[in-house]
Amino acid sequence: MTLLEIGNILVTTEVIVEKTEVIEIASVAGTPGPKGDKGDKGDTGAASTVPGPPSTIPGPKGDKGDKGDTGADSTVPGPPSTIPGPKGDKGDKGDTGADSTVPGPTGSKGDKGDTGASPVLSTTSLSSVLIGAVGQVKTFTLDTPTDFKIGMVISAVRTASQLNFYIVGIITAISPTSVTITTITSKGTGTFTDWIIDLAGREGQIGPAFTPTWVDYIPTTTNVTGTPATIARYMLVGKLCKVRVRVTLNGANFGTTPTWTLPVAASDALVHVVGLSQMRTTSGSKDHQGFVRLNGDNTCRPTVVDTASATLSGAGFVSATQPFTWAVNDYLEMNFEYEAA
Repeated sequence: MTLLEIGNILVTTEVIVEKTEVIEIASVAGTPGPKGDKGDKGDTGAASTVPGPPSTIPGPKGDKGDKGDTGADSTVPGPPSTIPGPKGDKGDKGDTGADSTVPGPTGSKGDKGDTGASPVLSTTSLSSVLIGAVGQVKTFTLDTPTDFKIGMVISAVRTASQLNFYIVGIITAISPTSVTITTITSKGTGTFTDWIIDLAGREGQIGPAFTPTWVDYIPTTTNVTGTPATIARYMLVGKLCKVRVRVTLNGANFGTTPTWTLPVAASDALVHVVGLSQMRTTSGSKDHQGFVRLNGDNTCRPTVVDTASATLSGAGFVSATQPFTWAVNDYLEMNFEYEAA
């Protein structure tokens, strides 16, 4: 069919070919007619043999299928689970372990305990007891109970004369109302009823007799010219050091503030006055007195507190002209004591 426009008229032409004969029909387009009724549904076409494009609209959800059979155990370990499993039941109590060889930590300090009662170690007795010799047994009735124990040493002293009448003994029997002792020492004689019973100490053994021994020593001097005749001795009693020094001039002389070393180091480096000094001159036979002072460096020096010189006022140190101008056979003595280190 061919559409032609002739002036203001559209003309359709249709060529029908049948066999070898051609017929040309001209028609003129008219006004469209009304819409016809809906035709019947056509027959279902044959199934397409060409797959259509994938649908973009999900189909309806199908019914739940039956549970499948349990699969065989896997031979490949799965990854560790990140979800903790349920808590298991509490297990049975295990056997007690061996004792630890490592000390545990120190515990915190406990609270202070209550103050205990003070022991009663003194009482009185009105028993009539004769003061006797060592080894005698004496029994006293106690006015109040005590905490005495067998083996303790106690004393029974007269109230009226405690220094002159007493018995000391070792407890051999004890009860709340009485005590029995074996005498180890006593003083005085007689029978008495006014006793003070107290805890006492055991008498110590008599120590060896002390025999003091003087030891010679040679002190080192400073500010002393020449070699004067010197006698120096000391005695050490425990930490008490006693010293005697006599210096006789024989042509030698003293300089300014002469010093002599100590025989034993002093206990400290302080300055102390520790003894007396005496200076005597053969010219006029006059004695001068003074003190001995430690210098804090294990040396000592003599001082003068009286002098014939008009230039020395009060106490001063011995020198070439103090307390006088020294000459041959004049002498200096020092006697002092101090605490040794």
